[in-house]
Amino acid sequence: MKSAMKILAEGELFGIYPEGTRSHDGKLYRGKTGVARLALVSGAPVVPCAVVGTDVVAPTGKVFGQWTRPVVRFGPPLDFSRYAGLENDRYILRAVTDEIMYEVMRLSEQEYVDMYASKAKDLARDRGQGGGRRRQGVRRGTGLAAHGEEGVLTPGTAVEDRLFRALAPVRVVVTINLLVLNVYRRNNYDHPWAAVVAITALVAWTGYAIWASTDAQRRTNTFIVLDLAWAIGAIAATPLLKGADYNATIPGFWVMGALLARAIHWHWKGGLIAGALLSITDLGLRDGIDRANYGNVFLLMIGGPIVGYMCESLQRMAAERDAAERAAAAAEERTRPARAVHDGVLQVLALVQRRGTGSDDAEIAKLGRLAGEQERVLRSLIRQQGTVTTGPTVRDPAGMLEELGTGHALRVEVATPGVPVPLPSEVAHELVAAVGSCLDNVATHVGPDAHAWVLLEALPAEVVVSVRDDGPGIPPGRLDSAVSEGRLGVSESIQGSDRRPGRYGDARHRPARNRVGADDSTMTDRTIIWDSHCSFCHRWARVLARLDVTGAHQFIGTAEPDAYADPRVTREDTERALQLLTPAGRFEGYDAIRRVLARSPLTFWFAPLLWLPPVRAVGERVYWKVAASRTCAIGAPQPPLKMPWRRR
Repeated sequence: MKSAMKILAEGELFGIYPEGTRSHDGKLYRGKTGVARLALVSGAPVVPCAVVGTDVVAPTGKVFGQWTRPVVRFGPPLDFSRYAGLENDRYILRAVTDEIMYEVMRLSEQEYVDMYASKAKDLARDRGQGGGRRRQGVRRGTGLAAHGEEGVLTPGTAVEDRLFRALAPVRVVVTINLLVLNVYRRNNYDHPWAAVVAITALVAWTGYAIWASTDAQRRTNTFIVLDLAWAIGAIAATPLLKGADYNATIPGFWVMGALLARAIHWHWKGGLIAGALLSITDLGLRDGIDRANYGNVFLLMIGGPIVGYMCESLQRMAAERDAAERAAAAAEERTRPARAVHDGVLQVLALVQRRGTGSDDAEIAKLGRLAGEQERVLRSLIRQQGTVTTGPTVRDPAGMLEELGTGHALRVEVATPGVPVPLPSEVAHELVAAVGSCLDNVATHVGPDAHAWVLLEALPAEVVVSVRDDGPGIPPGRLDSAVSEGRLGVSESIQGSDRRPGRYGDARHRPARNRVGADDSTMTDRTIIWDSHCSFCHRWARVLARLDVTGAHQFIGTAEPDAYADPRVTREDTERALQLLTPAGRFEGYDAIRRVLARSPLTFWFAPLLWLPPVRAVGERVYWKVAASRTCAIGAPQPPLKMPWRRR
């Protein structure tokens, strides 16, 4: 500290590395508070910087890197004079250090980990990941000066490591093949003892190659070149050991190890060059080319480039996935300070509201009321950011209810669970629309100054939304009398639409409370309607109900009161065939049966066969022929189905 203070007092620059050590995996770790203490004591501004590109210029474990120009990024100076005299406050020191590390993270585009790098190294070393070893990979400079970081394992190198580990058993197999074939052809050698020495050398090199190729630091360009040289030398030594009239080379398929190694390391270009060199060496020593020789050369020339191209594609995809994960993690980390700021603002607004509400000064009371409104709006926006939308068919009603409460004319308090509540998009919109109708009723019957509360509950078997207000409520029997009077706002908008099959349930109005439920059956939005007077339909519905072990469908007979609540189905439809109602549409007969079978865990495995055109044509013809027969004769209504599998 004394040396640093002396340098800064003379007006010079002083560089310091906030992490205190090199990162072992390319991530940005928690900074130490020494830089903050130095900035507060000296009063000097802090200039964050990062060096990017050193991993390309001088990658660890390789002799040569790629020709590129590293980039040094500087951020705007950070002034912490507002904290002067607080250098002994550990909370202030941590806050200043975190602000500096945030700027470094923004410049270097690294993933931030809220842990000291030294501790992360110890944990990695304990897990056997080589936290203290230098591995081939990314080295990125970060800090307040050029900061060369220790090499780490990049996604491309990780993929290459796995491919070389997969190549090890291939080398073992082709080496065993080498030994077996040469022992079988031992009488073809003119110099048997020299052949024994050559084969022993190839076996020894195989063992060394397996050991060397499993580590990126040992897997250098020199090793790859020597591996190919051994294969070419073994082919070239064949005429010397077998004579000029030989048929098969000494290594045979053993050269696959060198070919695939070059393809993995240098991609399709390396595979093409290796295949060409092996082919030229083999054909150059032969007097002629027969069918077998042509086939071997053909496989070498197409196998090397294809394997190399696939390896390159795997490494590129791994790098792109890693970049996407780092970008997502960096974006998440950038939002962390924003959440802290939001929490502070909410606390201040709540404090102003409490102080202003109890004040006798009209201006302060107005300020408190405005602070309370802004607190609710900000809290609603924060909650909306945390909602989940996994696609156009699934929505989280929590954010939709927050948006509805924020934009409504009433003062609406919305309480949602801390976990996502995914629902089908149609169900979520209908649910929010029903809540909007309830709030409109509150505004009409209680007044524009009414206060309403909306509670979203995610229960194990249902999703429940409760709407309360501070009005007198609906007197008992008032809804029934309104329905009898023909008031469509009650019978159709509030009650009727909510009782349609396939919707989210029913609305049960109570004094000062409206409740909209969504049970697990209606969340699937799949309803089977069968003719209660048809024995054929009753048998099919009973079979389908027993196969529906997950309770994904609701079975309703036409004798039940809610059978025709959905306008998509009529009595003529149910008398003609079995009906299936889903958000995607209405299906009947054979089409409805096969869709139900596709949802059952007992029959889904053969359900795709029912979609084949020949099977579908025969199935529809048989169904309609049986349905048109007298088995559907009108008789006494069948009893409702018993569905033992259905969740309660």
